[in-house]
Amino acid sequence: MLTRTLIIRGLWLIVLEVTVVSFGWSFGFGMPILQVIWVIGISMILLAGLQWLPLPAVGAFGVIVIFGHDLLDRVRAENLGVWSDAWYIFHERGVLTFQAHPVAVYGYPVIPWVGVMALGYCFGWIVAKTPRARQRISVLVGAASVGLFALLRFTHGYGDPGPGSKRLGTLSHTVMLFLSVQKYPPSLHYLLATLGVVLLLFALFDKVVVADRLVRIRAFLNVYGRVPFFFYIAHIFVIHALALGVAIVTNPNWRFWITPDAVFTRHFNGWGYSLPIVYWIWIFVVLALYPSCAWFSGLKDRRRSWWLAYL
Repeated sequence: MLTRTLIIRGLWLIVLEVTVVSFGWSFGFGMPILQVIWVIGISMILLAGLQWLPLPAVGAFGVIVIFGHDLLDRVRAENLGVWSDAWYIFHERGVLTFQAHPVAVYGYPVIPWVGVMALGYCFGWIVAKTPRARQRISVLVGAASVGLFALLRFTHGYGDPGPGSKRLGTLSHTVMLFLSVQKYPPSLHYLLATLGVVLLLFALFDKVVVADRLVRIRAFLNVYGRVPFFFYIAHIFVIHALALGVAIVTNPNWRFWITPDAVFTRHFNGWGYSLPIVYWIWIFVVLALYPSCAWFSGLKDRRRSWWLAYL
């Protein structure tokens, strides 16, 4: 049953990525844009096979992939001839081609993320433990991950192609460089930092829930947590519509925002806002989507249709 569910859900995510999500980025159909939803779908399909292995074997696979995939950085798709597109899918980002014609924009390689999926599957074993045990394990592993991240950054050790840590002109620039790690594909440094912080936050939030504190804040956040995929798709359309609206009012080149593939393959000179404004826009979009997320969450409660489980 689990195998079938993972395969169907994975295929469904891939279909939505190349149709609905790709349309949301361009408000038109050009090359499919294969990003996070695509790679989650692929990873689910691969997990359908991995989950037949003993749990320690699945965990070992995830650790080996996460800690070892940076060794593959020396292999470049441009040097692999007819196998270049396959390598883009597995370990690099780029534009996939067929008979020398571009057919898709590829951003999320498979190899690192299937390792994350494998460890996420194993994490269910920890979640099933008593609250005190799972919080302790999460804190220990999370702190170890963040600590190893800091050590590797300070020593510019293995795990990221960037410059690591060095002093720049200002403290803010130095901190930004320290935190500037590769996401496409995600380096070991990126995964240690993000997964480590997630584990620490999980332990904190779990403790709050078990103690039954901050009930109103939890109820507010739970609305988004119940419909994460719905929120993800909706926020792309809302942000794109906002960008298009602002461009129509302020810039004669507003057609850039409805040109297929332009958002990911070109750069719009003279466009952009400071980081504080970007954060305010982010907060606005999150709050603006709350009513629709609450409605869809209620719909899933009222109706038990099988197809709602895939949204």
